[in-house]
Amino acid sequence: MRIVSLSPRRGSLYAATFDFPIDFHELKLRNFKDDCLLLDRDFCDETGIIAGLSLSLDELLDMVTKSERRRAKRKAFWFLSAADCSAKGLRTKLMRTFSADAADFAVERMVHFGYINDENYAHRLADSINAKGIGGARAVGAMISKGIDRSLAVTALEESNADPIEQLCILIEKRYRLKLSTPDDLRRTTAALARRGFSFGDIRTAIKKYTGQSLECEE
Repeated sequence: MRIVSLSPRRGSLYAATFDFPIDFHELKLRNFKDDCLLLDRDFCDETGIIAGLSLSLDELLDMVTKSERRRAKRKAFWFLSAADCSAKGLRTKLMRTFSADAADFAVERMVHFGYINDENYAHRLADSINAKGIGGARAVGAMISKGIDRSLAVTALEESNADPIEQLCILIEKRYRLKLSTPDDLRRTTAALARRGFSFGDIRTAIKKYTGQSLECEE
């Protein structure tokens, strides 16, 4: 098959057309629009892919793989420039647009060059979650939702040395200091703090420390 045309498109892309009909779905190719195959412009320019070039099917698939990897790597840089991310979290984002091969390649490159480090990210995330007054299982769950492995999440939270009593006292001062005067207030405040992932034991201790009174309500 021969490339008939390479037309510039937005996003550093070329749209390639061929003199032979290509079933993109049968070949499991994702980066196409209408009858055009979308290729990375820099990759094409650097490797001499031009209109008139003849390709075998294997050469076409190799070209698509390398082009998509280049695009996925560029997209990975874009994601990481906007926000911190775990390896799993980045892969999930890339998989919305690219193949598993391209997503895995881009993630591996980001890890290799140190742009992603799950352990460092987990510790930064743990500090951020602690500052928001989220504790216990909910804190672990929040980190898992960001793509951090459970064991790493637990370790990072433990190593952050956050004192749940101190966290609770800060929360009470900010949000609940006027909601502790009656048994009903105490029940509602306790429930709210429990939903943030703190244990009833820590909640009791924090309220007693903050108010000087014991918590008398059912769990």
